Amino acid sequence: MIIKTKSIVLRSHNSQLQLIPWLVEHQRSMGLVKAVRQRHRRNAARSLDIWASALT
Repeated sequence: MIIKTKSIVLRSHNSQLQLIPWLVEHQRSMGLVKAVRQRHRRNAARSLDIWASALT
């Protein structure tokens, strides 16, 4: 298994050892991505609640 990211490529047996430091190093940007996705999901749910009656 190969995991490709912008800055590193992790290979199968050693990937667990390399993945943890990468996650620690990039935790702030991963948190930002998570927050953006949560906001998009909330907005989509709100939009569906508002427009559901018009769509049916």
